[in-house]
Amino acid sequence: MNKKTNVINNILTMAVTIGALFGVVLLCNSKYSAEILDVVLYFLAGAVIFGLINAFVHEWGHILAGKKNGFKFVSMTVWFFKWTKIRKRIQFDFVMMGEEAGSSEMITDYTDGIAKRFKKMTMGGIVASGIMMLVSIAPLFLWSILPLWAYCLLGMMLPVSAYYFFGNVLPMASEGVLNDGATVRGINKDTPSMKVMLSVLSIQAELTSGKSPAEIDEKFYFEVPQLPEDDLNFILLLNARYAYYLDKGDTEKAKATIDRLMSLLVYMPKSYQVVIKTDALYNACTFDYNEETADELMYEVEKYVNNVNNATNVRVKLAYLIYVAKKKDACEVFYEKGLRECKRCPVLGLAKMEQKLFDKLKKDF
Repeated sequence: MNKKTNVINNILTMAVTIGALFGVVLLCNSKYSAEILDVVLYFLAGAVIFGLINAFVHEWGHILAGKKNGFKFVSMTVWFFKWTKIRKRIQFDFVMMGEEAGSSEMITDYTDGIAKRFKKMTMGGIVASGIMMLVSIAPLFLWSILPLWAYCLLGMMLPVSAYYFFGNVLPMASEGVLNDGATVRGINKDTPSMKVMLSVLSIQAELTSGKSPAEIDEKFYFEVPQLPEDDLNFILLLNARYAYYLDKGDTEKAKATIDRLMSLLVYMPKSYQVVIKTDALYNACTFDYNEETADELMYEVEKYVNNVNNATNVRVKLAYLIYVAKKKDACEVFYEKGLRECKRCPVLGLAKMEQKLFDKLKKDF
């Protein structure tokens, strides 16, 4: 992503947002009379309400478009709220707010036309935000029939919707994460970064279909363009290779891959750093038998591995109990819990790999 383009598009987004806000406030000032504190509170309430609504609508746009193009819903996060599909049931949880206001996770179990299908899913969010922005113009024409509080609340829909739309349609990147516009642009131009991203998506599709990482065609892992180390897609590819080596039983290359990823933490979003550190903790427990490093990493990721229940995190805790804490009396409980998480995992190939790793760990307790 060109840094100059990134800066310009960020400035344009903020200019449009501030311009819309200025117009809403100016109209309010000319048509209503009220205490300034009341007006500010109404506007703030409107910003919060429509910030949440816009995030939800944007992510729902991705999900609807994804479903129409062969993707299956896994989870959607909006602010502090998360919906996750567990088998045929939707589970709701409160979560900590991450770097992004919203995110959606979808998977596909086939690779045919994956670039075109992923592009359409990405466009779904942009279209949804565009519709919200068009709808948000209507309240500006209703000032004559709206009380002040209603105008202020509804009026904030325009600047908030403008921010979401232009912040997604204009190509930009934040902490290495491409927005929707940059993703669509990269697919259209067939950039090296997008080629790698599509290989990672193809790996995910094969995993979803039931292949474990080591059973997937090696071309998706290795026959890809070389990317700079600060490209997030390069980091995602390295993580996919780590799973490949782990599943294959090549501990030396698995260790080398995680060491490389640990050297790239500065280029990762914070939410992804903890995932890599968790994998590094597993390596410290099993491959390196380095108790000091394992204790340091456990201190850093303990909150994450305890709060996020999945097969990988249970496996890491089990390895720590066996090789570092040496509390083998508790191992059977975590082993059984790990097997349950494998059954809950929506990605069949990862579940297969995790089952294999749990069985290896069981031999040591």
